[in-house]
Amino acid sequence: MARFTSDGARPLGGGTLAPIGSLTDTDLARTLDNYRNAVAGRYFSVASADIASRIGGGPWWVSTKLDGELWYLCRLDDESLLVAPNGRVISGDIDILTAAATLPPGCILAGELHVVASGRRGRVGDVGLALTGGSPPGPLAFAAFDVVSAEGISALSPYADRLTFLAEHVPADGALRLATTADAESTGAIADAYGSIVAEGGAEGIVVRSSDGRTYKVKPTTEIDAVNVAYTERKAESGGFEIRSILVALAHPDGGWVPLTSVANLGDSKSRTALHEKLVAIQRPSAYRHAGDSVMYRFVEPSIVVEVRLTDMQAEDSRGRHIREPRLEFDATAGWRAVAQVDAVSTLSPVLQRVRDDKLPTLRDAGWEQVEPFLTVPDPDAAGEYAASEVIRRQVWVKHSGEKTDVRKLLVWKTNKDATGKYPAYVVHWTDYSSTRKSPLNREVRLAPNAEEATRLADAMVVDNVKKGWEEVS
Repeated sequence: MARFTSDGARPLGGGTLAPIGSLTDTDLARTLDNYRNAVAGRYFSVASADIASRIGGGPWWVSTKLDGELWYLCRLDDESLLVAPNGRVISGDIDILTAAATLPPGCILAGELHVVASGRRGRVGDVGLALTGGSPPGPLAFAAFDVVSAEGISALSPYADRLTFLAEHVPADGALRLATTADAESTGAIADAYGSIVAEGGAEGIVVRSSDGRTYKVKPTTEIDAVNVAYTERKAESGGFEIRSILVALAHPDGGWVPLTSVANLGDSKSRTALHEKLVAIQRPSAYRHAGDSVMYRFVEPSIVVEVRLTDMQAEDSRGRHIREPRLEFDATAGWRAVAQVDAVSTLSPVLQRVRDDKLPTLRDAGWEQVEPFLTVPDPDAAGEYAASEVIRRQVWVKHSGEKTDVRKLLVWKTNKDATGKYPAYVVHWTDYSSTRKSPLNREVRLAPNAEEATRLADAMVVDNVKKGWEEVS
């Protein structure tokens, strides 16, 4: 029974040719999606210093966190498949799937697809390299750490039972292997495991599963230097205003800035008030809108560099789709506008450490290279899978005054790429050109999830911008 559409064979991991495609089995897709949604809600990121105070529900099981990608190994009645959360499928004669032939039919395992590198730990970028036909520094392996479903076992079964099933059916080493797991009776034992596995062993982190169903990821904290680009405010107890949260961004190598994260953990009221005074003084206009907790951010000149501590950065959402953020450009007069979308990261537990007066808002001091190791490698064949965009509305107006001609233009297009999770369904684009203005060319870009919303946005732009004296020419 065919459960996926094949894109054809390609080199996998520098050698074997493997068919890769997209999952079409809706029942299987629903099972995997339900597991991912349930598990994601029970994961908590914890800094190593907070192990004793934040990890509860013992006893626990501790395993090494591998730097790879979540995939599912499906041993079905007539075939074995590797399936990613976004529906990508690997089948065929590869070592992982050959080893899976010994698994009980019908079982589905969750695990980390990773590269066993020589001389260093494998990284998520190595997996992307292997899946796109490159030459990673070692072979691909699948480390099983959970049971999605099997006879008599489900993801809701006690983890001790799921671990027993894995130990009985998954080998300790090889292309298909059991994720190394040890018991821990106290948070002190967890801290000791962290020290040996991460601090001394150089692993990415540890995963701690508790008997009450919660799972904790313990990783070293990361400090990022970023630029404060926007803020929200609130009333202070003193009666004035203080900063509620800030939006920080990184300089992108293609120019402009990409939002990284909102930070609400900013210290005491005195610190928030002092920061408020600084940011109000450099507030600037913005055609790009950003909201958090139903509050609109106010954008500022990108001049203040801050250090932010994070416990984790992730390049995919809970459904395995790439995180996408706008790339923004800043003009001292016109302010901010969005010019593109780029693959980015989401963050966990951001905390403002300090204002970096010794740093400049530049690519060197607050640049994109700080998050590049966390980004997934894009599939070079993906662009060929996307349908072309379709222009569904185009209107142009002109206004003559002496020798001067002003132009306003509306363009609405359907991307035909929204199913990828990387692009909006519709884009509404407004252009306003006036040769005598200090900023001659202004643009506004709005995104819409459906045709009705795109039409509403477009009609509102026309009503707001096309008044008496404008002549429609196209």
